[in-house]
Amino acid sequence: MYQYVKSFLKPVGVNQSYQDINVSLMTLGNIYKNFIDGYIELSNTAIDGNVFLSVEDLKSCDLPKRDNLTFEYWLSYIGNRSLPTTDTRVEFVTKKISHRDALQAGYELMICSRDAHYDANLPQSEKKDLYLTKSTGAIGLLRTRSLVSVNGHLHPHRSYYRGICVLGGGESTPPAGNFLCSITSFATIGDVSFVPFTQSMIHRYAPATPYSQQAIIDTVVDLSDKTVMLSLGGVLVTSSKVIEVVNPENGIIKLNLSRFDIVDAIYQSVGKINLESLGILDENSLANNYRFARAMLLSDEVVLKYLQLVQTFLIVIDNPNVQITKEPVSRTGIAGKFEVKYNPTLPLVDDTGRIVEYWVDSQNDGWYILHTNSRWYKKRIIETKPVDAIVALNQSMAVNDYYETAPQFLNIVAQEPTTT
Repeated sequence: MYQYVKSFLKPVGVNQSYQDINVSLMTLGNIYKNFIDGYIELSNTAIDGNVFLSVEDLKSCDLPKRDNLTFEYWLSYIGNRSLPTTDTRVEFVTKKISHRDALQAGYELMICSRDAHYDANLPQSEKKDLYLTKSTGAIGLLRTRSLVSVNGHLHPHRSYYRGICVLGGGESTPPAGNFLCSITSFATIGDVSFVPFTQSMIHRYAPATPYSQQAIIDTVVDLSDKTVMLSLGGVLVTSSKVIEVVNPENGIIKLNLSRFDIVDAIYQSVGKINLESLGILDENSLANNYRFARAMLLSDEVVLKYLQLVQTFLIVIDNPNVQITKEPVSRTGIAGKFEVKYNPTLPLVDDTGRIVEYWVDSQNDGWYILHTNSRWYKKRIIETKPVDAIVALNQSMAVNDYYETAPQFLNIVAQEPTTT
């Protein structure tokens, strides 16, 4: 007769990892319902060494099923009948992303046009993109397994001469050229592809539901066995409360935009990405004091255009076993400087989901200092009022009300099975 030893299982749900879970006193019905993969380790006096029963084989085995029995009791119930076990233990290797500043990683950057040679003599206004290249080393993984941010905003990219063309990256670059560009590598996890949204893909969730609340996106891309994330106006969204795959085979996703602060996202992006297509910028507005009507920003017209910005796109990772977590960093008490006890290689994101670029200094005491462009900010007047009281938004500052962003490391890992 089989005896329970332990189990290593992956729970049902988004962003779940394989983990040690004791199911000995869990009913069969709950095991079927709560776990989608993994194995249960068993012993048997008639067999030398332990054996392993996968969740899939447990669900499909041709033995009497009693969903209300605990697993241990069920083992005694089936007695000496054989289970479809294997003597091969499955181990899992954890692989993770890495992150580097593009210039520190040795890349050359220049603004360009995706439709012309990077050296083409074009007016500055036509150079809306950014060319990343490297004189040495392979660039294949840069093309197929990376995410690129420019001044904190994600952009899609495509293959371009000896490197990549970051679409819209040139428009996110200040005229003085003092921009920040970084690369997040998925080299060990899987290929990364981008799906931009067009108006024909975007549908109402219900006839009376505004797009600012919910929308259905028909990507016509097979999302089976994939992990998806979202860039909304360059802001990284990983929460399943905002993006939900409702039909993976047909690539249909639901966006719960009521859980994403579109108003603040648009407001924070002014001057950092090109928002002219939204039709919200008043030519007569004073510099740095843009004024938007809240109702206008949440109108179907503006939200539809926001969903079609070049910085809005679906991020598809060719790996279904991806988990996304965030790890805090410690403040130093000095604006823009944070510290950790290890040499960091992960991207840093702020409260809004934007990438925070950083440079690292190692200290003699074993700590590493992260130098960022994050600073103390005065709160805007609109951030000191109840939302319902806000009619228009501008950049007027509260006199004595400050805040500092609280960035966190974004840790994206994949657990890959290997047999022993």
